[in-house]
Amino acid sequence: MVCRTVENQELAVFEEFRDLARVLAKETIWVKIVGFYLIVNGAATALSIIGLVIAWLPIWLGVLLLQFANGMETFAEHGDPDDMLRAFNRLALIFKIIGITVTVSIVLLVLVGLVLAAVLAAV
Repeated sequence: MVCRTVENQELAVFEEFRDLARVLAKETIWVKIVGFYLIVNGAATALSIIGLVIAWLPIWLGVLLLQFANGMETFAEHGDPDDMLRAFNRLALIFKIIGITVTVSIVLLVLVGLVLAAVLAAV
């Protein structure tokens, strides 16, 4: 009896989440626009020598956004929870990449600030 109640609760939560995911799937055009923008931006960045070092990042994020949008559309069409899970795994990876990028940027900014402070103090 307790097991059936837990299963019913899990099913109810999944159904609510499925409804939210379907709403998100309807708005994938905006995700695709941002994904295409990031890919184009990365390609334009790659045209410079210095840009070659960082151009892969926006391109990768753009591809992941397009994969997320396509996964959500597939989920909306077929209702397969695996499609939704794969799409949200892509979204989670996007946030991890952004988090790592922001962390590295902050560390580099602090290091550059310390070096500049040392140079200015020596002058």
